[in-house]
Amino acid sequence: MALEYSFILEKIQLSNDDLITELGKLGVKLDINKIEKMTKGIQITETNEILGFTLALLDTSDSYFGYESEYFINEFKDQQDLSFRLNKFYDWEKAMINILTIVFELIDNVYSNCIFEFNGDTIYLVKKNEVIYVNNNTSFWDNENFKRFIEHRKFVLLNTNEII
Repeated sequence: MALEYSFILEKIQLSNDDLITELGKLGVKLDINKIEKMTKGIQITETNEILGFTLALLDTSDSYFGYESEYFINEFKDQQDLSFRLNKFYDWEKAMINILTIVFELIDNVYSNCIFEFNGDTIYLVKKNEVIYVNNNTSFWDNENFKRFIEHRKFVLLNTNEII
């Protein structure tokens, strides 16, 4: 089973250029001709060996269903999804640091409610109405290298079965 993390946005806020810029900040120089164009987005595989993941930016605005979670009364109706699929032969922790670097740079620059989640069912973080909610029920944020992304921020710790 592939490990997949998603940064899901309630509004379309990211462009292909935004993604290319963020990857450039991590030292990745993409060959624009190798970016795979899809009907509703793009896929980038060049990052698999360099950063430890492939990624896809997709327009999900015409989806009939939203993201369901115990933390929401109603579905989180997303319009855009930035998915990261991990390279199983790459150092997991290094790949996660690269992913979190991108995700937190985007969180700081988008004005949309958003979710960072794992494999479609584990929420690690929610930004709703400019408040950051962190779920540490799986101890994900106990890793010192991951904790540094949240320790200097104001956030609310999510409790099990809490509704936001």
